Amino acid sequence: MTSVLKDNQKQNYLSDLCQVIKKKDYYELIFKNNEIGKLYIINDEIFRLVIQPKGKEELPSVPFSCTKIKQSQKDYFELSKLLITEETFIIRNQRYSLRIQKKPALISIFDERTNHYRMKQKQPLLFQDNCTTETLTQNDNEFYFGCGMQNGHFSHKGNTVQIKNTNLTGLGAVACPINLFWSTAGFSELRNTWSNGIYDFGQQSPSYSSIMHFCDIFDNFYILGDNPAKLLANYYQISGQPLFLPKFALNLGYISDLSSKKVDDTSDIAIHKQNWLTAIEDKIKLFAKKEFPLSWIIPDFKSKAAFDINSTKNLSDYNINFGSENLKDNGTFGIIQLPMNNTDNLTIIDNLRNMHNQLDHQNQRIWLMTNNGWAGIHTYSATVNGGVGGEWEELSAQITSFLGLSLSGQPNFGNALDGEYGGGNAQVNLRDLQWKIFTPLLFNMDGEGNIEKTPFAFNNKITKINKAYFNLRKRLTYYLYNLLKQAQDGFPMIRPLCFNFPRETYNYTTRVNKEFMLGDSLLIAPITNGRENHDGLSIKDNIYLPDDRTVWIDPFTGKKFPGGLSYDQLTFSSWHLPVFIKQGSIIPNNLRDANIFPCNQETAILYDDDGISRQYQNEQFATTKIDSSLQNKTLVISIAATQGDFDKLDLQQPTYLTIFTDNHPQNIIAKRNNEVINLVETNDIDTLDDQTSGFSYIANFNLWPEFSEYTQSNHNIIRIKLVSQNIKQDNFELTINNFTYCNDVQMHAITDSALIIPKDFEIMPKSVTSKSMTVHWSNIPTPINDHLTADIELNGIIHTNISGNIFTLHELQSNTRYCLRIRNRYLNKVSEWSENITGKTNPDPLEYAVKDIKISANLESTLEMPLESLIDFCPASEWLSKEKITTNNPLVLTINFDQIYKLSRMVYIPRSRDHKGHILKIRIAISKDGLNYSEWSAPYDWNDDAKNKVIGLRDVVAKSIKLHITDAVDGVVSGKELLFFKAK
Repeated sequence: MTSVLKDNQKQNYLSDLCQVIKKKDYYELIFKNNEIGKLYIINDEIFRLVIQPKGKEELPSVPFSCTKIKQSQKDYFELSKLLITEETFIIRNQRYSLRIQKKPALISIFDERTNHYRMKQKQPLLFQDNCTTETLTQNDNEFYFGCGMQNGHFSHKGNTVQIKNTNLTGLGAVACPINLFWSTAGFSELRNTWSNGIYDFGQQSPSYSSIMHFCDIFDNFYILGDNPAKLLANYYQISGQPLFLPKFALNLGYISDLSSKKVDDTSDIAIHKQNWLTAIEDKIKLFAKKEFPLSWIIPDFKSKAAFDINSTKNLSDYNINFGSENLKDNGTFGIIQLPMNNTDNLTIIDNLRNMHNQLDHQNQRIWLMTNNGWAGIHTYSATVNGGVGGEWEELSAQITSFLGLSLSGQPNFGNALDGEYGGGNAQVNLRDLQWKIFTPLLFNMDGEGNIEKTPFAFNNKITKINKAYFNLRKRLTYYLYNLLKQAQDGFPMIRPLCFNFPRETYNYTTRVNKEFMLGDSLLIAPITNGRENHDGLSIKDNIYLPDDRTVWIDPFTGKKFPGGLSYDQLTFSSWHLPVFIKQGSIIPNNLRDANIFPCNQETAILYDDDGISRQYQNEQFATTKIDSSLQNKTLVISIAATQGDFDKLDLQQPTYLTIFTDNHPQNIIAKRNNEVINLVETNDIDTLDDQTSGFSYIANFNLWPEFSEYTQSNHNIIRIKLVSQNIKQDNFELTINNFTYCNDVQMHAITDSALIIPKDFEIMPKSVTSKSMTVHWSNIPTPINDHLTADIELNGIIHTNISGNIFTLHELQSNTRYCLRIRNRYLNKVSEWSENITGKTNPDPLEYAVKDIKISANLESTLEMPLESLIDFCPASEWLSKEKITTNNPLVLTINFDQIYKLSRMVYIPRSRDHKGHILKIRIAISKDGLNYSEWSAPYDWNDDAKNKVIGLRDVVAKSIKLHITDAVDGVVSGKELLFFKAK
């Protein structure tokens, strides 16, 4: 099992349980070796267990605990009962039993309602010198989430994650650790500690999970819930609710360090301040001129100055007096970027709490931002990061990072458009902005390199597309704001497919970790690589649309796709992001305006408030309930009277509905408060706006007109206007008979014996890698066969829309066996399936990399990018030398292995954010004993680019290697990774 024991480190398992005593407000647990435990009943679904090992005199004092509630709540505690059997102490509340086995002392939680265990310990708690470990039984179909921003994956089954801030972003980094995880078995755990940890969710063995923190007392909250939203909501009960950001936070922002841009060496504070304000004003004017008006700005990013509450006031005054219209409307707000690097977890939360308290006297919502965190971070701050731009891999890592944060209880986050560093790739810049339009925070982070980081940094074509997406963002603001409100109750804005579609096991796998749901309605499948066809269109494989009973609609084109399939070889123009709307969605445009995509029965609660103050906490908000029911071709939509009130709410605003349909309605019956009202049909929407009440049928409607230049949409809609004297008093009901929507979509394929089965279906052996395999098949030439496509079933998931007779399946798991079969498809008709074939992907190449390496250099490295980063197997980290190389003093890296290895190759992965330190000339010396070296090669000359550099070492046997670097860009030396591979 996972262990961090040193050879001389003591380990003690929790001894047998002897007695449980119900005290005044907790249960006392007494163990054989004098360990003492306290169990608190927080409520029906939250328990806190604290166990002090032998030798500790008192329970831990946690004055700065990340939790708001630490003790038993009286009513819940008094209702709990203690039952004792021969083998177990049972503490029972209304639904759950916390069962503590006596010998050995094992804890489990049993759900009496569903008659199954939520959580079971596999072995007693392990107390080591300065660390405690809990080992849990892991079920085959149990998946784990949470743990913060674990770059590269959000579903942790089979992985080990660090609960430690690495001050890095990108693959392998941990930018915002959160000491909380939850399981699909219906439980969550929050370790109440400031100490770092390591969570092994089955990497060492699939039968158990090992949860370890570097602290000598076990203090843990067990949180129960029937679904992820309930688990997160219960977490918020003890940690506090997330920030409810002001509405303007959803608009475009800009982050930079303008305080130094026009100051030079002046020591005059007044001149310094004026230059700083001038720089801000210039930037605001530039964005406005380019038609990307800013709504918020951080002009002193990475400032080392201590927090000054007046800085936010001064900035707000400037915004009001000199800023753009967007900035003027926002009023006073606080936005602070903390210099958090190398700061301990307690200090991070403590600093944020102090800043929060300084601003807490204001009525406006508090908005802080930082780049790392711990449990409870969501109550004080949003999480923002920069990262490296211009790299496709970064896009994938950021998607999974966002999903990880969402599932860790932090719904407010963002990553800089095209990153903070690097960049320069126009296609990556474009695709990056497109998917981030659908994320909580949208901003540029500029000034950290020679490449401009703005939406208008590239040519007019790209700027024009970016502008269309920017305007789309504004159109979606109300929907996004409603999602911010839902996040208060455990429903994050961005969700993995398994959150909305938990019954499909496929949604828990890495095959779908590059797409996400935005609320309940929108599925986003970002373009994350540069694959293009001969027409320059992006090729997107493996777009999985869940639920075989659901239709998904492309909002740009109106094309409809049956769910339950994985679509391959879809092509997208540069302006076209793969976005799909789920049939049944009700997407709000404002409190009394919604787009409805009818299907079965759906309900939506539309929310609004003043968007900036905290008066919503005093019931100053309004909601409108919309019900939509489509049964037997009869559509009934009910719009309830608006509930609640807030300042500036227009009580006489009209109600608008945009109902998506297959055809013109035969008749519409409208009622206000059960009385029929007349709806006049108009020819277009503009004429409808002039009517008191009416409707208009529009064919080829463009849902998002920002893209009318690029596409001709084929949506058909019924636009309805209903006038009210008082929206708080009027209930409306619409009935449309003989109504259909998506009725032309064939949800299930029909087997046609006339279609032949593909022949000679096989895996091409030489094509198999650790992440992909290529299959080939043939068909008898016939006229109809020229129009056939193929379906390939891969481990139970059908991939469709495959043309030709050869196809590569990407994004597979390494060292995994797959079962495949194929069938032909013509429109909605399919052939029988072929016989199954099986194949196995290759092992991960890193399995052959030498792991136990020590490295040293003759020249000093920078503090922020140490030499150890070159051999840490973390692509996000980088090494950079501090001293420059010279002709007489080259940089010499000495690499020592733990034993003699027969090698195959060496791989050097250059720094990618810029060219600084790229190795240009290198030679190698080999040693079999680590003492005596012989020259192995003449110097290698490498190009100045970010491509991996490979040196073949076939038949080389070595215990140690020296690399002599005699030339590098800018005279310093850098690198991401240095890998040595063993011969197979």
